[in-house]
Amino acid sequence: MLQPHKEKGFTLIEVLVALLIIAVAMAAAARLSGVMTFNNGVLRDRAIALLEAQNQLAELRMMTRLRPGFTTRKCDQGRLSLTCEQTLKASAGGMLMRVSLRVLQRDNKAPPLARLDTIIAIRRQPKESP
Repeated sequence: MLQPHKEKGFTLIEVLVALLIIAVAMAAAARLSGVMTFNNGVLRDRAIALLEAQNQLAELRMMTRLRPGFTTRKCDQGRLSLTCEQTLKASAGGMLMRVSLRVLQRDNKAPPLARLDTIIAIRRQPKESP
């Protein structure tokens, strides 16, 4: 009497389900790669904007005359078209200056890439002795 021969292997449906699982996993990995690349670019832009804000603050600290008010100027860095906003407010009897710096992308209405707020002491020029 002949015994029915059992085939070894996978059925077509099992193979298709396995391929579907692999395809979903690969699509998720590709999406993750794209998101990470985008976030890396945003972080790079923010780091460059923060460096520009720190440069502006260093320039202000070296000045002997600071006038309260609001100024805006172009402050491009490489491929980034940036606008720098600076607000100065006198406080503590004119001996301290409250500084607010914002760095924004010029062609974009997005929130600032960098913001720096601090208080600096106003340096007085020494009086000349007679």
